[in-house]
Amino acid sequence: MPMPIPPASASNVLSVGGPAEIEQANELQGKIMRMLITADIAIQHDGKIVYDGAAWIRIGVARHSEAIGMIDELVHLRKLSNQGQAKQHVSHPTTFAPDFVGEYPSSDFEQLNEPQDGSLRAVALCCSKILLESHCEEIVKIAAVDVLTGRPLMSYLVCTDPTDKVQDWRTSLTGLSHLQDFEAARLQRFKVLKGWTAARAALSKFVDQNTILLGYNLRSDLDALRIRHGRCVDLIKLVEKAAENRPLSKQQLRLETLLRDLLKVQVRNDQFGRDCLQDAFAVRGLTLWIVREKDKFVQYAKEKALDYQRGSI
Repeated sequence: MPMPIPPASASNVLSVGGPAEIEQANELQGKIMRMLITADIAIQHDGKIVYDGAAWIRIGVARHSEAIGMIDELVHLRKLSNQGQAKQHVSHPTTFAPDFVGEYPSSDFEQLNEPQDGSLRAVALCCSKILLESHCEEIVKIAAVDVLTGRPLMSYLVCTDPTDKVQDWRTSLTGLSHLQDFEAARLQRFKVLKGWTAARAALSKFVDQNTILLGYNLRSDLDALRIRHGRCVDLIKLVEKAAENRPLSKQQLRLETLLRDLLKVQVRNDQFGRDCLQDAFAVRGLTLWIVREKDKFVQYAKEKALDYQRGSI
């Protein structure tokens, strides 16, 4: 059953309806069919994108530029040109920063491409990662969604280097426990990329230095992809900022918690643990809700900080 959609705001920036939206819906559905994603996705003419029972709003074609302007206001690095922001690197959220102790080789990192035709203006990115004995994280799933159209761009498994020693497969999240699981997935016709370099190359088909990347604990995903990029919106950092940088717990900042509290949506696992494509839709949906309901969001974040202070979490 489709989940409830948040009510439209007074600005109506996300409204849909009319011939342009119908034409776009038909075009998006055709592209999704060619991806052969093993899940039920429908682009409807009434303003919904339904994926595995959860419904997400679309943005009216005429409102795309307005929406991008509002999302750009959320980018964490200010007072720089687009390229100036891109050459920086988004920082870790304060609450999660102590978790990241692994050091990736600096020579592995690249910036996104120079501005190029065909790149998208905003992309929601989510990855699932295992932990290596080196204390670095390695990507095993990657998914991305075009923020403006809601079009799924990718949803792939990523096979790790067999010579890397795994400390924790994080099976409850990844659904994986052994390298043989990748071959089993391939036999089931899941698309499997070969390592983080292939995952980065796949993402680079859609993004460049002007693209705003949306994510949840985004620095962690970008580090695992060896990407340095500053034009970013991290949901956790948005909550921390709205809470005026007062302490919050990891439980309060879980993606499932934010979805439940703000959008009344519950996420589900697929056969390979957490569904990264569903998480990318969730990041997109939450960011658009924050754009539309800024005052409610700030009030929510401050109340959560007070709850933490009182110990009532």
